[in-house]
Amino acid sequence: MIKKTPILLLTLLCGIFLSDITYGQPRNLNRRSENTRQAGQQKPARRFQVAREPVTLNESEITLAIGETIGSIKPLLGVNAGPVPSGEPNNADVTAAYRNCGVTLVRTHDFYGPLDLSVSYPDINADPANPASYDFSAGDKVFAAIINAGFEPYIRLGDSYNNARIPANGQQRKNLEQAGCEFIRHYRSGANNGFTSNFRYVEIWNEPDNKQFWPGNYKDFFPYFAQTFAALKQQFPDLKVGGPGFVVASYKIPQARENVRTFLAYLKERNLKPDFISFHIYSNDPGEYYDEVLFYRREAQNAGFADCELHMTEWNTEERRNTNSFRTGDKAAAHLTASWIAMQEAAIDAAFFYRGTDTNINQPQFYGMFYADGREKPAAKAFKLWGEFSACSRKRAVKTGIRLLDDAPQIDGELKPLWILAGEESPKKLFLLLSNIGSKEIHYTLQLPGPSRSIWVTEIGPPNDTKTSYTADTPTLLIKSLAIQLVKIELE
Repeated sequence: MIKKTPILLLTLLCGIFLSDITYGQPRNLNRRSENTRQAGQQKPARRFQVAREPVTLNESEITLAIGETIGSIKPLLGVNAGPVPSGEPNNADVTAAYRNCGVTLVRTHDFYGPLDLSVSYPDINADPANPASYDFSAGDKVFAAIINAGFEPYIRLGDSYNNARIPANGQQRKNLEQAGCEFIRHYRSGANNGFTSNFRYVEIWNEPDNKQFWPGNYKDFFPYFAQTFAALKQQFPDLKVGGPGFVVASYKIPQARENVRTFLAYLKERNLKPDFISFHIYSNDPGEYYDEVLFYRREAQNAGFADCELHMTEWNTEERRNTNSFRTGDKAAAHLTASWIAMQEAAIDAAFFYRGTDTNINQPQFYGMFYADGREKPAAKAFKLWGEFSACSRKRAVKTGIRLLDDAPQIDGELKPLWILAGEESPKKLFLLLSNIGSKEIHYTLQLPGPSRSIWVTEIGPPNDTKTSYTADTPTLLIKSLAIQLVKIELE
C-alpha cells in the first residue's frame, strides 16, 4: 500500500488547497527482515478543496424513527497483519485482543517477510515445480498463529512494502505464476508439509498501480494477473480470486482512474471475470468511503462484472500535520465509526482495517488498532462496538426527517455530523450504531416499531475515549460530541 505523511499542497493557479493523501513506508534496512515504516512521499488528492468540517444542526432535538428491514449487515471485521507482532522483537502478541474485538479475517499483508512470495519463493529463476525452491518457514509460523486463533486468513498473494519483487521477463512471470499456485497449495491443501485449511479468498497482489509494489510498467502487471488468476481458478475452482488492491490515488485523482478502467478492460477482453475487486482508502471524510465504493461498483458494471464482490482491503483515517487526533486522539473513534457506517450504507462485501498492530512503540501515530505494546487505541475500542453490532444480520431503515441526515452520503456540500445505522438481531432485538463527528452534543428520541422492554446504551467518547454503559429509562437520549454509541433495544 502507499502510506501516509501529511503535506498540504498549495495550488497557486487555482488559489485553493488540495486535500492530502499521505503516505508512510517501512525502512528497508534488510530486505529479508521485518522492519518498521518511516515517513514517505506525498500524492495530490482528487478534490481541490480544504477538507470538510461537519455542520451543526439547527434542531435542538431530533427523532430517530426505526422502520422496516431494507437489506443485510455485513460483518466488516477484517484487519491487516497480526495477531503476532511485527517490527520490534519485543512487540506484543494481540491474539486475545483480536478475539475480544471480534476480528474475523486477517489479510496476510505487511508482515514484512513472512507470507511474502519473495521470501517463500526467494529465487524467481528457480524451478517452481521443485519443492526445494521454497522456504515457507517464516510464513508457516504466522499462518499457524492466524488459524490456531480461530481467524480466517485472507491471502494477499504478493509482497510487503519492503519486499516487492516483480518478474523481468516472460519466463520469470511464468515462474511466479506457478509459484503462486504452489504457495496456495501449501497453505490450503497441505503440499510440501503445509496446512489443510479452508480460507475462501486469494487477492492477487497489492497496489500494482503504486511503483513501490510494482516497480515497473503498470501494464506489465496485467498479463501476470491474468495468467495467475486463470491458473488459480483452474486448480482451485472453489476459491474466490480477485484483486489487485488499487491504491487510493486511482480513485481520488481523475486521470489515475484510467488505471482501473484499463485493467478491467484487459480482463474483459480475455473473458476473465474476477470474483472480487479490491481497493484502498485513507480519508477523514466518511463520504469518500461511500463514494469510492460506488465508483468501483460503476466501473465493475461497465466492464461487465456487475455481480463481483467489492473489497476494501485497506482503510484508515489520514494522519494530519501536527496532530494525531484522527489516529490516537478524540476524533479517531467517531470518524472511524462514521466511515464504517458509510461502508455499510454502500453495501460493500468485505473491509480490512489497516492495520491491527503497530510496529514501533515510538511511532504512536502509526496505523495500528493497538500500540506496539498491545494497548488499545481508539480504533480498537470502536472495533468492539462494530463487532457487537455485527450480531445483526438485517439492516433496518432509520429516518430523522432531516434531509442532510437521511440522504445518502455525499463528497461535496455539507458533511453531516451524525451517522446512524440500524439493524436487527431478531424482530424483537434492535441495534443502533451512532457516531457524532460534530462539535455539539445531539439530543434524540427513539421512535420504535413497538413498546420497549429495555434500552441499553454503551458510549465511547471524550475524554480519552472513556466507555460508559447504562440502562435508559426513557427513549430520549443524547450523544456527546465526538462520541459513538451502541444502543440495544429489546421490544416487548
